[in-house]
Amino acid sequence: MNVQAKQLKSNTAGMWQCGNSGLGKATAMDLAKRGARVVIASRNLEKSNKVKDEIIKESGKHEICDVRAMQVDLEDFDSVRKFAKEFDESEKYFDYLLNNAGMVLEGMTKYGINRIFVVNYFSRFLLTNLLLGKMKKQSAERPVRIINLVTFMYKSVFGNKYKNSCCDVETYRSCYFP
Repeated sequence: MNVQAKQLKSNTAGMWQCGNSGLGKATAMDLAKRGARVVIASRNLEKSNKVKDEIIKESGKHEICDVRAMQVDLEDFDSVRKFAKEFDESEKYFDYLLNNAGMVLEGMTKYGINRIFVVNYFSRFLLTNLLLGKMKKQSAERPVRIINLVTFMYKSVFGNKYKNSCCDVETYRSCYFP
């Protein structure tokens, strides 16, 4: 099968969590080459800026390539809230939200919640909900897509070690809904 890359409208925009490596990086690279505005959101801003420069260089479209790196620590709900506010205020619109973060980490966050669940599940849920108003408003004029990539890697790495250690319902509610 011959699949050709479709050129996107020049005003197509997307935001990728952890777009500085793996699938997120490959997706950001491909969409930037097609003319999309790309925002890479990750904890490591230095690494994301290097990837941003790499994307601009490899896209071959230096003068029109629009890539931005923003910092967010998905282990920290306050960081997610801050990021969502900054993104909402600085970006006029976005067409794609790719929740791509996936990490295998041991231990608990400062909230007393397993790090795997915070990074891989809870923070992306929080971020999506914080941006939902913008998405709903924008969807009247242009489509918005939310893409969630989820890892079950924790099962193969830790087995049942964390089966019941995520958090209790009250701790979860207090973190999301202070």
